Amino acid sequence: LPTVSVIIPCYNEEKTISLLLDALRRQTYPADLVEVIIADGMSTDQTRTILLDYSRDHPDLQLKIVDNPQRNIPSGLNQAIRASGGTVVLRLDAHAIPDPSYIAFSVAGLLENKGENIGGVWQIKPGNDSWSARSIALAAGHPFGVGDALYRYATEPAYVDTVPFGCFRRETLDKIGLFDENLLTNEDYELNVRLRQSGGRVYLDPSIRSQYYSRSTFRQ
Repeated sequence: LPTVSVIIPCYNEEKTISLLLDALRRQTYPADLVEVIIADGMSTDQTRTILLDYSRDHPDLQLKIVDNPQRNIPSGLNQAIRASGGTVVLRLDAHAIPDPSYIAFSVAGLLENKGENIGGVWQIKPGNDSWSARSIALAAGHPFGVGDALYRYATEPAYVDTVPFGCFRRETLDKIGLFDENLLTNEDYELNVRLRQSGGRVYLDPSIRSQYYSRSTFRQ
């Protein structure tokens, strides 16, 4: 089995970062083949303290923290990739809680040559129990609200334009380049455009599942 680097950008994620780390410790993929690289955008809450404490208390999780002084997602992803050493790179977010089989199923898709980027389905959860949070989560997970974004509701495997996170061979990223740091949104989609232009395929497998906590308010 290949070694896997899980890359995660984060900023002020004290409420959910431990949930993500717990989920990564529950993965069925061999722990000695997984490293977790978190690019912290110089958090001003307790995120960094939580990460350091977690690393001390759970040495079974190979956790590395790198700085992301630019504080945007693509720069954080690139910082994490540069600090990583796995032959497979798997992107997650600090708001995501992957199912225990997430890494195993993602890597299996690569090994079975189903695509050059393997991704799964979000199960959108409200950021809190408020009316606005529940409304946002409902809209973000319904076909009427998200159109053809199959990764929000698909039940069958499919080749798609993009997936929310993604699992790549490192050689694929070496070929097409890293995330565009000039973009503050849609960095995944832009990367997948380059991947498809190079002849690669983006494969959505609904058995690869994660819960994702959406924003709680309509304000940015």
